[in-house]
Amino acid sequence: TSTATGLATFTGGIAVAGTSSVTGGITFDGTTSFTGALNVGATTATGVYTGTGISVSGTVTASGSALTSDRRYKKDIARLTSALDDVMKIRGVSYNWRRSEFPTYAFDNNTHYGFIAQEVEEVIPELVGTDELGMKSIRYLGFTPVLLEAMKEQQAEIEELKDLVKELKEDNIMIREELEALRELVLGLGDGVR
Repeated sequence: TSTATGLATFTGGIAVAGTSSVTGGITFDGTTSFTGALNVGATTATGVYTGTGISVSGTVTASGSALTSDRRYKKDIARLTSALDDVMKIRGVSYNWRRSEFPTYAFDNNTHYGFIAQEVEEVIPELVGTDELGMKSIRYLGFTPVLLEAMKEQQAEIEELKDLVKELKEDNIMIREELEALRELVLGLGDGVR
């Protein structure tokens, strides 16, 4: 077990066997790798945990992810309503990053697809966050339940339309039968007049 207090900076290699803790700060210049859990700001036995958040410039690649969703953590649970109306108010866009104006973000040159945070905030403000600089971000995973409920609403509308079409087809058949009966009646009247 090793313990350091203050700021520790490493520019070469460092190997720690066992448990190590730093109070204050630690800076790594170069590649840093960990086997086991990396805990930042709190203790947990799984993966990387921070008591705040992680900002990444570039691509995060993972073989899977799981978000905390256990009912026991939640309260004030309510079904989403008007999801389809909300979805219809939000526009999907393609865009390119303004790299030269924000060089520290290491934005790529690719065309991306997504939303504009300010536009989403007007419709579903719970999906938008604002950092200390006033820059907006979107919790894209929050769209999943909204899209699911919108799809259910749309499916209900489709089922109503199917029922209406069935009803109209039945009415159409009945009208055709009545029209055919009237035609035969008129033709029969014509035969009697001759």
